[in-house]
Amino acid sequence: MATGVIRWFSELRGYGFIDSLDDDRLPPLYVHHTAIQGRGFRSLETGQAVRYEVQGAGEGRRAVAVEAL
Repeated sequence: MATGVIRWFSELRGYGFIDSLDDDRLPPLYVHHTAIQGRGFRSLETGQAVRYEVQGAGEGRRAVAVEAL
């Protein structure tokens, strides 16, 4: 699994972006609220550390199985 920090996340829109801690050359990675692991309301905070898996390639890359650390 990869690690990163939340660049920003909009609770209103239900998505945001993750900056990779493993490779700073990668562009920010899209994350949708449905990819956040856990029960109840799913949200993330700017600057929060997370662990995640990457799905897709190129412009279609997105974070899945996102867990707050």
